[in-house]
Amino acid sequence: MQYRDAAKKLLDPNSIDSIKLYRKARNRLGTVKRDEKRKYLKTIKGLNTKEAWKRLRTFGIGKPDAPSDLQDLTPDQLNNYFCTLPPPDPKTVSATIEKLNSQPSHSLETFSFPEVSSSTVEKAVGRVKSNAVGVDAISITLIRHILPSLLEPLTHIINYSFIHSFIPHHKNPVLHLFQILPALFGCL
Repeated sequence: MQYRDAAKKLLDPNSIDSIKLYRKARNRLGTVKRDEKRKYLKTIKGLNTKEAWKRLRTFGIGKPDAPSDLQDLTPDQLNNYFCTLPPPDPKTVSATIEKLNSQPSHSLETFSFPEVSSSTVEKAVGRVKSNAVGVDAISITLIRHILPSLLEPLTHIINYSFIHSFIPHHKNPVLHLFQILPALFGCL
């Protein structure tokens, strides 16, 4: 370490030889330290657990974390801290509104999905690899067995959802499929 420290004192950032000398000393010190740690750790092998941990703690391994100031806070105090907002600065609010109003407006095209065919739905159900069941305990295996009967209503529900941007909720069991057949969500 003395050799490295002496090399650091003599380090001239403009001299390539000086930089090389310092790097060599630094790297050699790193190697020596690493080798000494390894030798020391090999002595732990034959010790009982208590003595081994005692020696490992000298490296900083297994030391408890420093106590936190947050341990004294109740959940209500934490909640109040994170939910309480400072009053907004009127200048910042007006500057933000002006900046947003000054930006050019974007004309976005409407986004929509094309309607799907029955064969597309059938292929999508066939691609589902999971055998997991939903809250209704209906597996994809059962759905595959009854798919010929479900295909038309299911295709209608998917297309209806795409067109109207929502999943229909109805007392009719056919229209209620999306709530009782969670496994089918994988095919969308």
